[in-house]
Amino acid sequence: PVRVGMPTFTFVRDKRDDPLDAHKGNLTTFSMGFSSTVFGSGSDANFSRFLLNNSTYQRFHKKWVFARNTRIGIERLLSGGD
Repeated sequence: PVRVGMPTFTFVRDKRDDPLDAHKGNLTTFSMGFSSTVFGSGSDANFSRFLLNNSTYQRFHKKWVFARNTRIGIERLLSGGD
């Protein structure tokens, strides 16, 4: 097993009309983190991670909502990693 400890930063922008039952608006999150032995987190891996998630909601009938979600992620090995 490989231990991974990672401090992360997350930005959230929520413009939905209702977080539990959205009918219009969008939700965007951006997260970045770095896993390294220098943080003292006990991590055995050295890499960076970037994640972007975007969801949109659009009502197109009294009872129907079009919902779309896109997720993009990148992980990169940092120098000194195996």
